[in-house]
Amino acid sequence: MVSRGGLQVALPALLIVALLSLHSTSTEGANILGVLPTWAKSHYVIGVEYLRLLAEIGHNVTVVTPFELADAPENYHEIVMDGILDASQGSNIWTNGLVGTPAPYSHVAHLMLGLTDRMLFWERMYNMLVGVGEQLYYDFRYLPKQKRYYEKAFPQPKLTFEQQMRNVSLILLNQHFSLGSARPYPPNMVEVGGIHIRKVKPLPSDLKRFIEEAHHGVIYFCMGSHIQSKHFPQEKRNAFIEVFAQLKQRVLWKYEDNAILNTPSNVLIQAWMPQNDILAHPNVVIFISHGGLLGTMEALFHGKPIIGIPIFGDQMTNVENAIRSGYGLKLDYDDLNKDRIREAIDIMLNDRTYASKASQHSRWFHDKPMTATENAVFWTEYVIRHRGAPQLRSPAVALNFLQYHSLDILTVVVIFISVILVLTVMLCNVCFRSKKKLKNN
Repeated sequence: MVSRGGLQVALPALLIVALLSLHSTSTEGANILGVLPTWAKSHYVIGVEYLRLLAEIGHNVTVVTPFELADAPENYHEIVMDGILDASQGSNIWTNGLVGTPAPYSHVAHLMLGLTDRMLFWERMYNMLVGVGEQLYYDFRYLPKQKRYYEKAFPQPKLTFEQQMRNVSLILLNQHFSLGSARPYPPNMVEVGGIHIRKVKPLPSDLKRFIEEAHHGVIYFCMGSHIQSKHFPQEKRNAFIEVFAQLKQRVLWKYEDNAILNTPSNVLIQAWMPQNDILAHPNVVIFISHGGLLGTMEALFHGKPIIGIPIFGDQMTNVENAIRSGYGLKLDYDDLNKDRIREAIDIMLNDRTYASKASQHSRWFHDKPMTATENAVFWTEYVIRHRGAPQLRSPAVALNFLQYHSLDILTVVVIFISVILVLTVMLCNVCFRSKKKLKNN
């Protein structure tokens, strides 16, 4: 997506936004184009919620998307491209490079490695090797390929590919330090974690009655939108059923096939449930999850401890962060059986530390001058008011990898020192031979 003189805002891996037709410093009535290149509904949710909010406050928003928004405002327009767009996964290296964010391998773990910010020596080495390998792939394979696509699509562009890469005014990160750790961001990279979390709505009557009549609390079990519980092998599914049947607590299980047999009386199964509204209820005591980022945020937002069953991607890292922070436990999917499931549930029910830590992180999440929505809107309109806000941009974006890490300077220093050492050795050698020659004479 290119626009002459346009401003770009990015929500990593989810959204590319251009702010067009800005002829004054006013933020009223900006024309905003959003591109949501993802088939994953859970990824789409973040971008579409941001764009919906911009439309609600008066901006004219057009969105290219594979999904339709049910409650779209009047000035929210969609170009639905079903089956054409594919997921565009922007990793840490992609977002960091756009605005020059420092990400030292010593404490910034790769998103897909299941590591936290406190790594042992070998973990740091592993993290660095993967990070350097990814950087080389990014610089010498990924970017050249993207450049060819760009030049093919725009044979006479107003901005070159390299200029367009540096033409990013703002990145809104779906992250919050309370979920992981503090990071060194430039001013045009802003955390808006939780922007997808809407105001809590009343529960449907059947769910409300089921939860409020649970005298020992409720366990909510959901594996997200990609990994469906109905695809569990029968032995794993039966293990959960056996354990749930033995509990005093009631269980809400998002299970995509209502025909499941032998459902215990304390278990309610539905193919879809209003997750945020359920987690907000005080009777919910545990969230069993795959460790997806959105669900983890919703759990922490409402102060619920997590039992994670990570399968792939950032789920490993999210669950490891929950364990390190004290509000989570982990169950390995390959080793799932009724004994391990029961042990994890019993530990979390009987040890109030997990609930206490979840409540603490929830307070951190809420204790801020603006909500995630207000923060995203403020910085978007700030960029509009200041015509791209070049004052926010780091000079690091103009540096290549060697310059950014001062490797060119280190190379010169190493060469200089090497030359001095070689000359010193040569001089010493000459002096030694001269001295030996005089001695022999």
